[in-house]
Amino acid sequence: MKIHFIDKGNDQYLLFVPQTLKFFNVNGTVKNVVTDIENEISKEEIISKYSISEETFQNLYNTIYAEPIEEFNPDREGFLSKLVLNVTNKCNLDCKYCYACGGSYGSSECMMDIPTAKLAIDTVLQKYNVIQSIQFFGGEPLLNEPVIRFVCEYFTKLVEEKKLAGLPAFGTISNGTIYSDQLAETIKKYQIGLTFSIDGPKSVHDSMRIYKEGTGSFDKVIENIEKYRNAGVPIVGAETTYNINHVNQKLSVMDTIRYLKDELQISDIHLVPASGDDSADYKIEDRSGFVDSVSEIFKEKVENKKEYTYSFVGRILEALKWKKSNCHLCMAGITQFSVSSKGDIYPCFLFTDMPEFRLGNVYDKVPFFENETFTAQKSRFSGFSKYQYPKCKDCFNNRICSGCIGANYFATGDVFETSDLDCDMQRALTEQVLIALSNISNKR
Repeated sequence: MKIHFIDKGNDQYLLFVPQTLKFFNVNGTVKNVVTDIENEISKEEIISKYSISEETFQNLYNTIYAEPIEEFNPDREGFLSKLVLNVTNKCNLDCKYCYACGGSYGSSECMMDIPTAKLAIDTVLQKYNVIQSIQFFGGEPLLNEPVIRFVCEYFTKLVEEKKLAGLPAFGTISNGTIYSDQLAETIKKYQIGLTFSIDGPKSVHDSMRIYKEGTGSFDKVIENIEKYRNAGVPIVGAETTYNINHVNQKLSVMDTIRYLKDELQISDIHLVPASGDDSADYKIEDRSGFVDSVSEIFKEKVENKKEYTYSFVGRILEALKWKKSNCHLCMAGITQFSVSSKGDIYPCFLFTDMPEFRLGNVYDKVPFFENETFTAQKSRFSGFSKYQYPKCKDCFNNRICSGCIGANYFATGDVFETSDLDCDMQRALTEQVLIALSNISNKR
């Protein structure tokens, strides 16, 4: 076990224990004692060197080297955490940073039909009797309201017929430009969690999220937020890509969060840095704005009793609170799968229409879960562990960090290899959260 120390100045340190996810404020002497323990210096030598009693040594040892935290493994028989249905690969926008080539994934535009949607569900139910969530994806998923409605109706019927124990949670991520009374009725009736992709104020949003002819989409998104809310449909979340336009307009990560929460009343914020290849002039190389946001978030919480947070920080806080760890970066290809508009099955929607990641098709004659490709790929993804992978195994953050195999593939060419930029940012975020929490505990 590798203990991690954070220097707080004035001979004060934060001691973080990765195996228990516990942290302590300690002085330099305690730091030196623990460092000697880590370096396998004998108990007798340490007691003599620091003139401490055996009882003091043992109490310190027992406090720090407690039982490891529980390993959380959602990969259990009959359980699927998420099924993504790409109900269309057609989109009415042409966002500059879209990994999906304007929503089409580089293929011809296609709308999933009802037979394909039904067969996708029936295929999954051959192996799984619990489906935690269904995500409607695209393209722009709200262009295919009939299939969304059918899927919700079909699951409701399966539950009524006791072929499924309970309804999955339904959700969708939309670009926010599509509204109809029928859509609002369907979303409200089946309690579909509606998340809009919105990058912040008009000036930054319209610089990236544009229609095919080049005009910005911000005004329509704001109009539709009001329409859905007036129809009784809440906007539960925001997907936000922090890019070079935010930086150039001096809009910090925290400014963006405040805008989404205070101006648009959206509290569930998934905010990530823009990435891309060398030709991407919108990407963010300097991630310090994300790290700096942590102290601002805690300042608002302590001084103003306001809750400002976003996905990266929220995940760290959840891990520290519940003391559960997962050896996987993400559950794609393990307990999460994605079905394309044409019925092809992939570990993750990011791999849609990429032949090397295709696991099969819902129309295949050979039962999907018996085909060799699925078996091999499932074994490959399940077999990965952050605790064993060379780059991750000695990292103090490996029981807290999360990742995305799709993002890894685009950044490094390897689904398991996270970019150094992302690793450095996640480690720095964890350190800042730990410091903020330890400072709060000192004041109590």
